[in-house]
Amino acid sequence: MKALDEKRVFGTKKPGVQYTSTLSTYAVIFNLKKDQVGILRTDEHYVLPGGEMVQNESDIECLQRKIKEEIGANIEVGCHLGNAVDYYYSPRDSQYVRNEGDFYLGKLSRQEEHHNHMFEWMSPNEAIEKLWLDHQKWAVQEGVNVMQTSSLF
Repeated sequence: MKALDEKRVFGTKKPGVQYTSTLSTYAVIFNLKKDQVGILRTDEHYVLPGGEMVQNESDIECLQRKIKEEIGANIEVGCHLGNAVDYYYSPRDSQYVRNEGDFYLGKLSRQEEHHNHMFEWMSPNEAIEKLWLDHQKWAVQEGVNVMQTSSLF
């Protein structure tokens, strides 16, 4: 069992490579039946809703802002699923990235018609298969584990 403050690390940090560090917050959002997870389809990848924090922004403020921007919805933020770091290369940005993410369960409360990305519901297994970043795949599995053992949302 990992210590609570120990970060889970995905990807491999390559020696001698300079990484751009980002702090992000993401939501694992289940539908009302709790059998599907909502993920975003961008031009390049499938990703969890959420993203990079701006200066002096809390995790919750970041999630509320990003969910509104990305899918035009309000979110009720639930329990903290954990923190993980993913090392990867971003072809779009032509740089190596060290993304540290905090992950939360979330529930959508109101969705509007306009949004920036395609929001899709799919089974957790399909989401894990399609998600681009390994720490996001891990977070979906953590969300499934929590939903199976609790009555959250």
